[in-house]
Amino acid sequence: MSLQIWLPEGKHEETEVSGHSGETKHVYYHPYKMWHLDILNLDTSIGNVKIMVNNQTLPQACTLEPGRGREYDAKNPKYWRVTIYFEGEATVRITASR
Repeated sequence: MSLQIWLPEGKHEETEVSGHSGETKHVYYHPYKMWHLDILNLDTSIGNVKIMVNNQTLPQACTLEPGRGREYDAKNPKYWRVTIYFEGEATVRITASR
């Protein structure tokens, strides 16, 4: 029997995604999965966005109002995709760590 130990590497990737009302955009992390996601809706007055992580669907999405953010944190690397659905014009910044 072997014990697998996960250690963070200290690598960070920052991505900015812009979109308009009704658009859906995906951000993939390949070949490595991420430990931590910090997602921020940068716009301060225009539109909400819905955030879906990995295999989540729109009914399970987290809504980010303008100027708001959300963090996702795991004990092992498990985040491989972020899907953003734009309810209005917005820019989203994703900072991912592995």
